[in-house]
Amino acid sequence: DEARAWEEQLEQFRNPCISTFHSLCSSLLREFPIEAGVDPAFEVLDEAGAALLRAECLDTFIERKDRAADPDLAALSRLWNRRQVANALLSLLGRRHSAMPWAARAGAMSPEQMEAHIQTLGREFLEGADTRARCRVLIERLDAFHCSDPTDKRYATAQAVRAALANIADGRSIDLAPLLSMNLRGGSAKNWDDFNGVKAVLEQSRDLARELAEFQFTAKDRFAARAAIHLARLFTGYMEEYTRRKGAGALLDFDDLEQCALDLLEGNEAIRRALRDRFRFILIDEFQDTSDIQWRIMRLLAADERSGSLTSNTFVVGDEKQSIYAFRGANVAVFDRARADIVQSNRGGGRIEMDICYRSREGLIRFFNDIFPHVFAAAPDDGGEARIEYFPIECRRQGDGGDAAVEFLVSENPAQEDAEGEPVDDAAAVARRIRMLAREGYAYRDIAVLFAARTKLDDYKEALRDAGAPFRTVGGFGFFECREVLDLLGVVNFLAHPGDNLNLLAALRSLPVGLSDEDLFALSREPGSCLWRRLERAAGNPALPGAERIAAAHALLRRWLGAAGRAPLGDLLRGICRDTGLAGALAATEHPAQARLNVEKLISMARDYESREDAGVRGFAAWLEAQIASDKREPEAVVAADGQDAVQLMTIHASKGLEFRAVIIPQMSRDSSKGKNSYLQLGETRPGVFEAGFSVPDPDAGLEAKSSAIRNMIKSVLRRREREEFKRLLYVA
Repeated sequence: DEARAWEEQLEQFRNPCISTFHSLCSSLLREFPIEAGVDPAFEVLDEAGAALLRAECLDTFIERKDRAADPDLAALSRLWNRRQVANALLSLLGRRHSAMPWAARAGAMSPEQMEAHIQTLGREFLEGADTRARCRVLIERLDAFHCSDPTDKRYATAQAVRAALANIADGRSIDLAPLLSMNLRGGSAKNWDDFNGVKAVLEQSRDLARELAEFQFTAKDRFAARAAIHLARLFTGYMEEYTRRKGAGALLDFDDLEQCALDLLEGNEAIRRALRDRFRFILIDEFQDTSDIQWRIMRLLAADERSGSLTSNTFVVGDEKQSIYAFRGANVAVFDRARADIVQSNRGGGRIEMDICYRSREGLIRFFNDIFPHVFAAAPDDGGEARIEYFPIECRRQGDGGDAAVEFLVSENPAQEDAEGEPVDDAAAVARRIRMLAREGYAYRDIAVLFAARTKLDDYKEALRDAGAPFRTVGGFGFFECREVLDLLGVVNFLAHPGDNLNLLAALRSLPVGLSDEDLFALSREPGSCLWRRLERAAGNPALPGAERIAAAHALLRRWLGAAGRAPLGDLLRGICRDTGLAGALAATEHPAQARLNVEKLISMARDYESREDAGVRGFAAWLEAQIASDKREPEAVVAADGQDAVQLMTIHASKGLEFRAVIIPQMSRDSSKGKNSYLQLGETRPGVFEAGFSVPDPDAGLEAKSSAIRNMIKSVLRRREREEFKRLLYVA
């Protein structure tokens, strides 16, 4: 009967395989270690552990190459300083799935071959569909204007510009000279239906030409070609060192888990068949956060062996409009390809739209349905992004007792912008609105401010303090940026590397030690080969301004240096707090309870670290640095919810799944492309083509550092992708 049939279904579902991608990959490798070529007893490195090992390998590798006078390192050291070289290698390692094929290809090229490759990429970029489409749009705009006199000078300019745009749009030739050298003077307004309008389009055409000129090969790209070859060879060696160290310790990082699992499945038909028999159905949740390699792994488990096409046993759930984890490898284009793949193999009903919302209020749903079709309407160009369709949502929330409104808080001084294009008074405006909400009866804890980026967090904190509005940062940022944590990190770094002047300076200026700028100035005037020698001399000079404070600081640092080699880490940090009366100093800060708990959290992290083999202060300092470098977004310690009434500050990423009575989304006019001027840019020049671009000396500009053609191509693609992801971030918020 029916009941029995359902009981049988339930019985079959007693022990399903439910896991993350990484744990699935790990279990496959442990089941088939010989076939996968991994140590059966391998250990998995967490993010911080992997970052620490990468840093250790890098130090060893650079030191060995330096002693051997390696020509690749020597060549790059003439372009960048050692820290920049090291960061370039770490950045490539963080993108190894793409960087390794690039390094193998680039490292095998001669300078002449690399130059030809750059020129080919530039031509492909200039002749791309996006460039042609933009030219056609400009032609349409020019054709919309009418001039009554064909001898008019501006008409002649417009015709020359139109011809140059048409040549590019039709793929005949790319001659930017007429666009770059156009003369906008002359012409008579009486001959035109819109004299200023045609001028604006001509200026847009010139701007496009200037942008396209950045993709053309020039003298500086000869430097870039050689830099790419040197970096590729150096990265290959660094990758070998990192792989060797992991192999010696039977260690795999998260990237290894995915790559080894993919290699295992691609190279073993018998294993693929066995796993397909085991996993009769595959369900993937949050599919919009899936990377290309993860989908390739799952597809191998689901596809028909003979035809290679998907069977009807694969079910994925996701919302491409909520794909906001590009920095972790998620690719919204994967969602688009997988959906097409699944629909192709399930023609009877492969696509199900989940368009009913039981959560949001009706007023919000109306707003979403009104605004987001327009937000997503502009189809992405060839930056590698998928086209996103917006389907109207139906509200099914019941009995909420009220509606919701959406309001726009417009900047009072939009003309005043900071380096990222954000109005300078945005933070103050947000703080004022929060105070108004509080007067209207909102509790501060009912209000959340959601940030797309962390760069301006301090501005908003300061504005809230000025407005008298309590706040706390939660769920994804804050801990390693807090003053009390940074100060203790400064002391820890000094104890780990007492010979480093910068570490000593940070320790002396920290809250626990507390020397003033005047004290440090007095120290700088003392004789000595290093800052520590000057501190020793100053500590014995009672006539020096601030002598008592300087002597006390010297005594404290000497005491802690002695304890650093003997006391457990947790006791060491506790002693530093006790010796300096840090608790009293924290009591005078803006948020004493939060600051006190942050210090306790750092001490707890130190105690947890004590169980490791290298549980000394130097190892702990390196581990903390790795935590920060790995972009592990450590939240502040959580203050007990003892009635604390505070505005919640968090990233949009951390807010997924949460609800608040009032949500504020600042930084809406922020231009994420501004302020980014890295000497190295990694990314694609078109989908699937990974490259490395640099800022290099330009012989045509007095050897001033200028962006290479490839770097400009990568930046152009990234700008488009970031623009599309910002739309999705807005939707999530």
